[in-house]
Amino acid sequence: MIISKVLVANRGEVALRIIGTCRKLGIATVAVYSEADADALHVAAADEAVFIGPPPAIDSYLVVDALIDAARATRCDAVHPGYGFLSERAEFARAVGEAGLVFIGPSPEAMDAMGSKIGAKNLLTATADGVPVIPGYAGADQSVPALVAAAADIGTPLLVKASAGGGGKGMRVVRDLAELEGAIASAKAEAAASFGDDSLLLERYFDSVRHVEFQVFGDAHGNVVHMFERECSVQRRHQKVVEEAPSPALGPRLRAVMGAAAIAIARAVAYVGAGTVEFIVDASPPHLGFEDSESDVLPPFYFLEMNTRLQVEHAVTEAVTGLDLVALQIAVAQGEALPSLLAHCPWAVDQESADRCEPPPLGAAIEVRVYAEDPLNNFLPCTGRVDLFVPPTSPPGVRVDAGIATGHAISVFYDPMVAKLTVSGRNRMEAIRAMRTALAHTAVLGVTTNIAFLDAIVGHAAFAAGETLTSFIPTHTPAAALVAADAAARATDTPRLAIAALVYGWVVRARARASPSAPRPHLLRHIPSGWCNTARTRTQKQLIALPGGGAPIAATYRAVHETGASAPATLAPQAFELSLPGALVGADGELVFDVLLGELDGDYRMRLAIDGASAWYTCHAGIAADAPDAEGMRVFVHSPSLSPQSSGMGVELVSRFASSKGYASTGSGSSSGRDLTPRAPMPCKIVSVGVAPGDTVFAGDTLVVIESMKMQTKVLATAEAAIVDAVLVNPGQLVAAGDVLVILVDDDE
Repeated sequence: MIISKVLVANRGEVALRIIGTCRKLGIATVAVYSEADADALHVAAADEAVFIGPPPAIDSYLVVDALIDAARATRCDAVHPGYGFLSERAEFARAVGEAGLVFIGPSPEAMDAMGSKIGAKNLLTATADGVPVIPGYAGADQSVPALVAAAADIGTPLLVKASAGGGGKGMRVVRDLAELEGAIASAKAEAAASFGDDSLLLERYFDSVRHVEFQVFGDAHGNVVHMFERECSVQRRHQKVVEEAPSPALGPRLRAVMGAAAIAIARAVAYVGAGTVEFIVDASPPHLGFEDSESDVLPPFYFLEMNTRLQVEHAVTEAVTGLDLVALQIAVAQGEALPSLLAHCPWAVDQESADRCEPPPLGAAIEVRVYAEDPLNNFLPCTGRVDLFVPPTSPPGVRVDAGIATGHAISVFYDPMVAKLTVSGRNRMEAIRAMRTALAHTAVLGVTTNIAFLDAIVGHAAFAAGETLTSFIPTHTPAAALVAADAAARATDTPRLAIAALVYGWVVRARARASPSAPRPHLLRHIPSGWCNTARTRTQKQLIALPGGGAPIAATYRAVHETGASAPATLAPQAFELSLPGALVGADGELVFDVLLGELDGDYRMRLAIDGASAWYTCHAGIAADAPDAEGMRVFVHSPSLSPQSSGMGVELVSRFASSKGYASTGSGSSSGRDLTPRAPMPCKIVSVGVAPGDTVFAGDTLVVIESMKMQTKVLATAEAAIVDAVLVNPGQLVAAGDVLVILVDDDE
């Protein structure tokens, strides 16, 4: 059959990705959306869109009947599940087929066999000779006593792992069996919330491994090929952060052996469509998982799991092969055969019998996932409005897969991904340089992101050397190192941040004065008694509150030969004389700068020369939270000339009439002056409360467990000893960021 109209049963960047390929193929598309996604990009991009329910995924994107009804109502003939949500649910694929629609993916039987990690391990142990599996427990008895007994046999360290789903959810590392029952309980709860299945398996945990996966593709005629490997070893919380192809560790022999194993696994379930077979490669010292061309012995590898869907990181494979995997999915779903579809790919022939497999034909590629999260705060998601998103256009050819735009919100209900960036080069070092350039030119203002963290990874000497083990992040980029780098970068970049914010604030005010339609702030009712409304002087004074806290500093600036700016176009070029306190950089007296606003490009970009050093700055200004007039504003500043740790930070231009209390000490709630108040770090749901009034708690004790974006996080006590005075939340309650959860007092009060 010929597919002419596809319902995309997903949201965000993957929905846009599928819609884009369908448009190229002349296939009409239907989007679905929840109440939270009414203004989402994928809704606007599709030919039609159907509302399917409230914001929680369990009430919208996970409702099979709603999706089937939407497909029928819009006369679709196929459904593409994307990844996440229902993409690996056999019951969804089965329901699509029973409705007379084509499911663009594998058969329900293959999904049943491989979608359960427990079932997959048992199947391959019985049927696939030569495919090694990780030692562990994959039994049907899911009782806590059975799991505890199995764990004692396996030994520590071990991994408690959800049988369904992926993305690092429902996974816990246990190094002490005393922690096991707590890990089982939290993993079951997270797995049930994320996948509707709380089944667990236990596996021996390896501290030094590589995560290497093979992209496989099958058709309805019995053909199966692999499309080379991706290495995804750099992870946090068992979620992939950086993906690349080819793996820096695999040589032609290991690639051939692992590729043949991946094909054998796909054949074992008569796999059709795009899938990924994941392995771990033992990276114990001294070989670190590298294939040694001088040795006949290859590093050991083990089957991990099979993802029966398109992968988030599929763009890496597309970059090194030149293929469109979504287009191939659609072609295979229409009954086309892989030999004809891949006739131009000589590497796709005789893969199962070859003893060598050379790397992919188009060099190297790297992908990173830009998340709205705070690496310096345990990677907690950062929800809120994205005030400005400017994707990179440099280096040439950078691929951006984004599901949000300026003004969109990072929602508590879904994954906090902002965008995926994919770059390529003739070799790995070219790709690394290209990725660092792309990150430097990505502006996400208004929410905290992991961009600086990603740059720290791809810029690390160990990454350049290919020493990319799953322990990479805790070994090479722990929080303490990032905090130190952050502090050093801010000390260097603070003057430029302050100058850019001051000049952009001047531009915003000048544009407002020049525009007849600009809102006029009603100043008089906020002006203190005794204020004299005289003509402004040429030298302006401005209080600035810089990132990192502390009292505002006083800056002065003067626009040299200022013309009054009758129209925005006349604002540049404009010279300034500007001074900042020398204490900003540990110096005495004042720092004096000659600044030239050389060019304005649209609403957000300006070219600044600071003491002759010229660079582009991307800025966004919003009214400060406690500013009673348009004079106070918060300016976010991004520039490739700033360090990744500083770029994107916000600088407060403090109104002369603002209350000073926002910059004073907030107090602690205890007579000792310690801040004992645990607050919600983000909008979230309360999962459980672990304390009661009158309890004594110590630093590190769990007070409350919260859930946001399907990830559970413990809120811990920070005081050495404190008494619970009151508990302000209950399980199931939704709270806003900053809400007080528990009131603590000193135990000596």
